[in-house]
Amino acid sequence: MLCGRRHPSHTRKFTYCWRSAGYADIQTQMPRLSSLRAFHGHYLQYHVLRPPSTLGKAYGTLDRHQRRSFHSIIRPWLHAGNQRIFCSNVGGEESPSVERLDESWEHPLQRSLMGGLAKHTVAFPVKGNSVEVLDSPSQFYDSLKSFIRSAKDRVVMSALYMGTGPLEQELVDVVADSLHRNPNLQALFLFDALRSTRKVRSEDGAGLTIQSRKFRSSTDMLAKMLLAKSARWRFIKGLQQDSRVRVALYRTPELTKRLERILPSRLNEVIGVCHMKVFIFDNHVLMSGANLSSSYFTNRQDRYILLRYCSDLADYLCELVDTIASFSYILDPEGLLQANVVGIDPRATPVLFRKELLNALNRLLNPSSTFESKYTHTADLVDLQGGLWLDGQCANTWVFPTIQIGSLGIYQDELCILWMLENLPARSCVHFASAYLNLTKEFQAALIQGSINKCFKIITASPQANGFYGSRGISGLIPKAYSLLEKDFYEQTCKNAAEKVFEQCSLHSSSNCKCGVRLFEYKKPGWTFHAKGMWCYLPDGINLPNMTLIGSSNFGFRSRQRDIEAQLFVVTVEPGLRKRLQEETDSLFSYGHEVHRTVFLDPDRYGGRMSSFAAQLVRSWL
Repeated sequence: MLCGRRHPSHTRKFTYCWRSAGYADIQTQMPRLSSLRAFHGHYLQYHVLRPPSTLGKAYGTLDRHQRRSFHSIIRPWLHAGNQRIFCSNVGGEESPSVERLDESWEHPLQRSLMGGLAKHTVAFPVKGNSVEVLDSPSQFYDSLKSFIRSAKDRVVMSALYMGTGPLEQELVDVVADSLHRNPNLQALFLFDALRSTRKVRSEDGAGLTIQSRKFRSSTDMLAKMLLAKSARWRFIKGLQQDSRVRVALYRTPELTKRLERILPSRLNEVIGVCHMKVFIFDNHVLMSGANLSSSYFTNRQDRYILLRYCSDLADYLCELVDTIASFSYILDPEGLLQANVVGIDPRATPVLFRKELLNALNRLLNPSSTFESKYTHTADLVDLQGGLWLDGQCANTWVFPTIQIGSLGIYQDELCILWMLENLPARSCVHFASAYLNLTKEFQAALIQGSINKCFKIITASPQANGFYGSRGISGLIPKAYSLLEKDFYEQTCKNAAEKVFEQCSLHSSSNCKCGVRLFEYKKPGWTFHAKGMWCYLPDGINLPNMTLIGSSNFGFRSRQRDIEAQLFVVTVEPGLRKRLQEETDSLFSYGHEVHRTVFLDPDRYGGRMSSFAAQLVRSWL
């Protein structure tokens, strides 16, 4: 299988020890733990009275799915009895860098932050010094090519779409070359069906780049360059029947046949798209908000975080992509869309499609309902993640993946963000970025309420840095529409500032900065802005980010309700990573111009009734 493959050199060994606050409590719980059912009909015979080494050996024989089942069953008991399982990774270059528990996570704010996130999603420990923050589109593009060339087992790439220009063709050539050179390599691409089948125009409203006329659409290019029997990489080595590459195209079930007949092809994407951007190469993960198009490789500013040697996280995200891909159309060598693996058509049976996709995702996201029901956001991660602490030590960085599919009732991302905004301690500071500032009512309320004792700095695209700036037709009104929404939000913050007394901001205390909301617009000549995410600073006196959020969501209504989004919460105490995150936010805000009332007096910000109409359209659909 594509997901779960491990290169032999990445095999890990585990050792375990047992710490007990009350050994008698363990014996009283023996009847519940004498036998634990795991996945796929396997069983783990688990006897607490045996020596710790026996427990470690038994646990070490389990695969990833069985361990997840084991954790979901044992965590509630561990929490109730104040017991902890510790494990240490002692093999290979994937071994996480660890610090003493009493040195790295002693601050209760850090533990509370992670405990709240762990209530809603799983957690993965990683090495802080193996997390790299990329700073430019060209570095993003070069990293994609480099990791594709070096991949041995799998290449998994998910984005809204892939362009058809020379840079995109070169990227596809790199994939083809890797498939040609590595007989064990498998490749999976997941794109949105509506966006990827759209016919190429001379000007792309999202990227303002001239596209190649060699291909009619993204699917046309991928079919001819990767899937067709006449593709160059297949012909060279006689791989005409090779099936190691799969292109999946997700189509939202919300676009019914009736809506499809009414809406123009370019507008049907407002109903919903697969928007997540996840790139996996063997056991490396590159998370971003960028699409695979030439502007995102040259002059469209986004964010990119690379996590090396994180096999468990890579497997988890690969399963997520593979699950959605199994419910997506499959692109054939002729460039046509064929039935998905599960055999359920989102156009013909949308209700059944939603039900089965939700069931499949729940098996990944919630292997046991026991876990979430037993813990609250105030719980300590030591107890929540009992099987993840490492021999009295802990990883210095933790990653919490979340997804958001509002049409299916999956709101992991929103729950985590709102919990964080509501529970961050006073005098914290949050830097926030969104390319399209159209925040949900819940998000706006949390920001305004929290601004009494917290500092929020928000950066968004100026009209000139909006990807739709200069587009023809109604698309050309979108920047002005977002400007009107930005003005509404700014006026709300000003009204709140006039009515409340704000505390001192710990991050900017030297400049006598008060808590509240400050709004900035990104302006860099010749560039557009597509970055999104958060950076959180706890009042620990260090003035470096403790947490960042990166992914595909713009935190607007469509991100909440219409699209498929994926993000990573990265919590760290590693000084080098915190410094790199600070450099990232400094770089973005260096092109930020603070917004004042006079900004909205610019005549270019007004477009009459049509802009007002577009603003209302944007509020609910974009």
